[in-house]
Amino acid sequence: MRTYTLCHHPSGAVVRRLPAARSDRLYDVVDRSDLPLRTLCKGSSLCGQCWVHVTAGGEALPPPAPDEQALLDRHAPGVADARLACKLVLPPGVEGLTVATAYWSPGER
Repeated sequence: MRTYTLCHHPSGAVVRRLPAARSDRLYDVVDRSDLPLRTLCKGSSLCGQCWVHVTAGGEALPPPAPDEQALLDRHAPGVADARLACKLVLPPGVEGLTVATAYWSPGER
């Protein structure tokens, strides 16, 4: 089963594992759960607030497109493993990614 594992940063404690369909963006998966996700644009790739740390599986991801990189440079400067949840889709052949934010807490269920 394809999944996103959501963790607390920096502790790495698992908050939840959420199933993902083939074309689900991380944003869509979290939006269907009751967990928060920072956003001003509701997933339309305009605000850059939904960035997350990719803590495992990131080597399988293509590099960010120029528009994503521009938003990351503004909102997550110097964070090498940052990606936007509104752009993050599991690539073919990848069954899961682990991502983290400081605002997901291990006590959330």
